[in-house]
Amino acid sequence: MSTLGQRPYRFQVGPLATDTYRETVQSPLFDPDECRRIVATLRDDGWKVAEVTKERGYGSKTDAAIRSASTQMLPELDGWVVRRLVDELARINDETFRFDLWGMPISDAPSVIRYRANEGGHFSPHIDAGPGMATRKLTYVVQLSDPEDYTGGDLVVIDGGHPASKEQGVLTVFPSVLSHVVSPVIVGERYALVGWVHGPTPS
Repeated sequence: MSTLGQRPYRFQVGPLATDTYRETVQSPLFDPDECRRIVATLRDDGWKVAEVTKERGYGSKTDAAIRSASTQMLPELDGWVVRRLVDELARINDETFRFDLWGMPISDAPSVIRYRANEGGHFSPHIDAGPGMATRKLTYVVQLSDPEDYTGGDLVVIDGGHPASKEQGVLTVFPSVLSHVVSPVIVGERYALVGWVHGPTPS
């Protein structure tokens, strides 16, 4: 399986501390100019309707009642954005979660999500891991938009009990089994870089 950031020294293995299992970690990753550069690389004709997992956990479908958003894969998966992201995710995992990880598969590569007020942009409560994506271990979200550009659109990790930072360029990381939600965008539009780090499932 092709992966991003699959270097032996990147992701260390260690015991999972029970008091960090529900932890949400936040860390500055990009400055505002870098966030704008990332958004500027996206193609106007590159957006696709974001999908949700079907009821039994396998396959996907569109359902605007559950999730209304557009998605586009990063155009450069071997560039500075992914390199910095992988380095910071490795540091956070080493210091906090200690999950057994092997990287980011190309099939689940970093993508940008766009939530627009005029499209009812939101994502109802959900988890990112499941039968069809059991190897997802960590979810990451980078806030690309200036918080002054939109209203609403809060990412809230329900199991953690608090909203993620809306500061531009901040990375939020949490276990993919934790329930989370993106509240409706009321005004403007919000961009976020999202994805998952994978690892082996229990034998």
